[in-house]
Amino acid sequence: MSGDSSDYETFLKMLTAQMQNQDPLNPVEASDFAAQLASFSTVEQQVLTNDLLTSIEARLANSDFAALADWVGMEARSRGAVYFDGAEITATVQRESAADRNDLVVRNDAGAEVYRATIDPEALEVTWGGETQSGSIAPHGQYELSIEGFSSGESLGSAVLETYGRVQEARVEESGLTLVLAGGQVVATRDVTALRAPL
Repeated sequence: MSGDSSDYETFLKMLTAQMQNQDPLNPVEASDFAAQLASFSTVEQQVLTNDLLTSIEARLANSDFAALADWVGMEARSRGAVYFDGAEITATVQRESAADRNDLVVRNDAGAEVYRATIDPEALEVTWGGETQSGSIAPHGQYELSIEGFSSGESLGSAVLETYGRVQEARVEESGLTLVLAGGQVVATRDVTALRAPL
């Protein structure tokens, strides 16, 4: 507030100096001085408003971040890679409506396909227990589960499935609030579609 008062005093000193040093043959109209004062007052109010909005935004961000503390230890559902640690992974299915066949496709973190199987066309969820095409169990690591739809043998494309991951950490990043899941995946809080207690 002292800074605002100082700015106002500086403005008044400049206004007074302008009045004292004006051309006596062409004096400045009183309405011009009033307009300058009004303009300064408007700018001053705008600066105060901007400061207030910045303060409110910071408080809201901090309160959102504090609320995320309750998410640590919970399981968050998001689209993307999931960490396989030997336990079955369940994913929510989004099917291609025009498909006459849907395949579950599992890829490792290098993008290589490690498993593919046709799923029940009516299934709302699908479970992967770590099986690979060779019949062995996949090593622990990050995997991406997707559904690829087919119509008359032609691929209609694939969609990455939503899976649950255990929340280990909440962070404030330049891009916004993020969560770190078990296995190291980083997910923006805006991409989380569900939250549940660990099963």
